[in-house]
Amino acid sequence: MTKVGLVIAVALLGACASASLPKPIKYWCAQSAPTFVSSAVKAFEANGYQVRSTDIARGEVTGFKPEKIFMIGDSPVRAGPYLVTARLHRDTMTVLVFTVKEDGVTPERSWDETATDEFEKSQYMPLLSDLRALCRPPAP
Repeated sequence: MTKVGLVIAVALLGACASASLPKPIKYWCAQSAPTFVSSAVKAFEANGYQVRSTDIARGEVTGFKPEKIFMIGDSPVRAGPYLVTARLHRDTMTVLVFTVKEDGVTPERSWDETATDEFEKSQYMPLLSDLRALCRPPAP
């Protein structure tokens, strides 16, 4: 294998591996853990996620959104399934968004707000917007 071929192979391997690394999305959050968990559960459910677990002591909610097939013209496009965890620690909410394998647990790819796939973003950004909104302090 030539040096150029080796460099390309290593770069491709690195790109594939980095797609599944967690990409934490962090927001400042002005809520207590119990209030956050209660509000986050409502946000998950309103956005089509099944709440899999809640932990008030850790300020954590995990939700699952099953795979959907959309037709764009004559082409089927797969979205998901998604596994999302939102956790409040002190004054910071951290959200992890993954597409997972058919087992509903094993991460395939991590997503964040900078993803270039606009179709994928359209599937999880409404939830992120709702979670960010619940963290804002109440208006005076």
